Amino acid sequence: MRVLVVEDDFFIADDLATILEQHGASVMGPISNSGDALDLLGSHRPDCALLDVNLAGEMAFGLAAALKSSDVPFLFITGYDRQALPEGFADVAILNKPFTGPILIEAIERLLVPPIAINRGPAPSR
Repeated sequence: MRVLVVEDDFFIADDLATILEQHGASVMGPISNSGDALDLLGSHRPDCALLDVNLAGEMAFGLAAALKSSDVPFLFITGYDRQALPEGFADVAILNKPFTGPILIEAIERLLVPPIAINRGPAPSR
């Protein structure tokens, strides 16, 4: 599974990448701005994307619209509440900061239809 990570905070981006890689995902990025993310989308299609709403003062709604028009499932990772989102994104899932690794993986699993396997660790012994 390829996950595009667009997050401007280095520590959060690094945590996201680590969690995703530990669960077998291939991370595209992390990318800290919409322009670079749009450039990458021009040549590579992720299975899903994690998108911070505010990228160093730039609202990422143009990138969100591009993801939506490309049928790339994504969720917003943000400290904002739903009322801060433009009307066209009412159906987009929000993962509010701060969150834990298991909550992130669960949110991605709900995002993907049909589901793409995410490694949840070793199978229980019988």
